[in-house]
Amino acid sequence: AKQVMKMVMAMRSEQYQKSLANRKKQDEKDRPNYTYLLWDQPSDEQIKHHKRLAAPKMALPGNAESYNPPEEYLFTDEERQAWEKMDPTDRPLNFVPRRHDSLRHVPLYEPLIKERFERCLDLYLCPRENKQ
Repeated sequence: AKQVMKMVMAMRSEQYQKSLANRKKQDEKDRPNYTYLLWDQPSDEQIKHHKRLAAPKMALPGNAESYNPPEEYLFTDEERQAWEKMDPTDRPLNFVPRRHDSLRHVPLYEPLIKERFERCLDLYLCPRENKQ
């Protein structure tokens, strides 16, 4: 209660009123009165700088990426050897499909962070155009 009374007394004093007036004058000097046309059309320069292009969506996982893929997606020994001999950039899949009993038994996908980082780099460094 004492602090509230001190604040009330300070607000009633002339010193406080003068400091408020000084603050208002200073604000007017710092930024003059700007008027904005609220319903006016924005200029071309404003539009050009504020367009945001959405990043392309990632491809959804297919049947081969399932924790329990169908038999036709699992590699045979010959297919697996051929896959290992291929150059990593030429491989149709960047992993070997395996079957797991449950989702809990699926191990951590090691290159996940690297792939996400490369995607972020691609999005950051590649120019994108808005379709007209």
